[in-house]
Amino acid sequence: MAPEPSFIAPLGYHAMRLRWCKLALQQFLRRWGVYLVVGAAAVGAGANSPAHAVAGVAAWTVMPLFSAADHGLWLLPGTLLQALAAVGCVWGLRSLLWPARWREAEAALPIDPGSRRRSDRIVVAVALLPLVLLQAAGAGAMLAGHRGGPLHGQGLALGALVLSNATALVLGVALLQRLRQPARARAEGLRSPESNGPVRARGAWPMALLLRPLWRGPARRTGQLLVLGSLLLALPGAAQWARPAALPWWLALLAVAALVLVTRLHGLAREEYMLLFEATAMLPLRQASLLRLRAALCLLPLLLATAALVPGLAGAGLRPAVLLAYAVAVVGACAIEVLSRPAEPADKAARWIFSLVLCVALASEVTP
Repeated sequence: MAPEPSFIAPLGYHAMRLRWCKLALQQFLRRWGVYLVVGAAAVGAGANSPAHAVAGVAAWTVMPLFSAADHGLWLLPGTLLQALAAVGCVWGLRSLLWPARWREAEAALPIDPGSRRRSDRIVVAVALLPLVLLQAAGAGAMLAGHRGGPLHGQGLALGALVLSNATALVLGVALLQRLRQPARARAEGLRSPESNGPVRARGAWPMALLLRPLWRGPARRTGQLLVLGSLLLALPGAAQWARPAALPWWLALLAVAALVLVTRLHGLAREEYMLLFEATAMLPLRQASLLRLRAALCLLPLLLATAALVPGLAGAGLRPAVLLAYAVAVVGACAIEVLSRPAEPADKAARWIFSLVLCVALASEVTP
């Protein structure tokens, strides 16, 4: 009988990282799984079969690339935008792929840079795999739907799809490498009074406490999500110009995206502004005003979405009462998310699901 080993074999860097990613993913699914299920149910609610609904959603992920392949010169920027969209998914999952608190520990440990890069490639590839499978299903649906039809450049579109995913993998690894670099010292914010004299406040206090931290303070992640989310919410309004007949779908997509974005933006802003607001407790400022302005900041992406959506609604022949009810439901649901106090997860999930179902139902009835 072989003797038992007297030691426990140590885990390598990549094995330990995969274990941590697995636990982080399980926690993510426990927190957001109900939202994903409800979103999938909302997508398939109006379709004859779930398979057709999934095929339709998958086709939309590659339709811009197939359309760009028909216009020659648009294929290169279309490929780049497709890759950037995939990198955006990696950026959104960055806390599951590599937590920022590992930076100092990795710098102190003797980890081989080659092993670290290989681990980055594997975790980014795993993160992109669901999107790649969805795009493959969408490409199959596009090819099946246009077999013998007027769609040209199918081979170019497939090659561009492969190239965009390869580019996304490279850029995703580069993103993780960039996150490992230590943050630059913010000299303006860390100057001592002894060396630079008294600090002078520039501008009004909303600028100093709310806006400036978005790019030069502790709320940089909130600022990044604010910019990226505003651009994403403008996409349904811009897409209605290309497919006006699908307006109910665009409105439903806008409602889902707005609820997800505002919920995440409010949670992130509350976390990053918490210490800053606590430090202002001794100042002659009303905390209620700070909280209301922070809530208004989280609702700001809805303005850009409205500006992109309203011009195309003028001659669409919609039902005004239902459209007004839809607008009130979306804005009201987002406002409740940012103005309500923290509640039990079950109560918040029930409220979120009710708001989502109501907004999607109203969006499906805006056309006669």
